[in-house]
Formats: sequence, C-alpha cells, structure tokens
Amino acid sequence: MGLPFARLSARWQAKNGILTVQDGLLVTSSVRASGVGRVDLERKGIDVLTRIDFREQDAKLKALIPVKYQSQPAYGRFQGGWKNGLCGYPRLQNSSGCPSSTP
Repeated sequence: MGLPFARLSARWQAKNGILTVQDGLLVTSSVRASGVGRVDLERKGIDVLTRIDFREQDAKLKALIPVKYQSQPAYGRFQGGWKNGLCGYPRLQNSSGCPSSTP
C-alpha cells in the first residue's frame, strides 16, 4: 500500500533558515497538487499556497470528495506557526517541534 507517484518535482532554495519552494508538483493517479510558499525553520512558521485537483475514478472514494471539488480544483493556504497553527491539528500534535498538549 502506498501512494503511487507518477511525478514529484520542486524548485526550491534554502537560505538563512528559510526553505522557499517556487514550484512544487505532485501527480498521482487520482490527485494533482501544486504549491508555492516558504517554511521558516528558525521561527517555526509556514506560509504555503496550494492547488489540488482530484481525479478519482473509484465511485466509493469519489463520494468522499465534496461535490464542488469533483469538477473543479480546490485552492487553499496553510499559514501559521508550529505553536499557534499547525500543531492544532491532531495528526501533527506530538510531532517534532510541537509542544506537548499535557501539562
């Protein structure tokens, strides 16, 4: 099991503790995603713009995708810091850089 990548590419630069992605692309059999943005490793923050195009053919899996995004791409922005943004998501809690949620 896994994610069958058809294509994965990125044009990026790391300088002064900031990782900048000018052109990121992920293509699988059911998803095409692209993104641009930066990750500030020193300040532990992220600012990324994304575009995701779902191309799922399996009817059961396609039913899980909101109807609006079955025919058009989804656009989004991830912005915040490890402490006040991304660590609020349960899957990212207790990962490196996130403070413990127990006192």
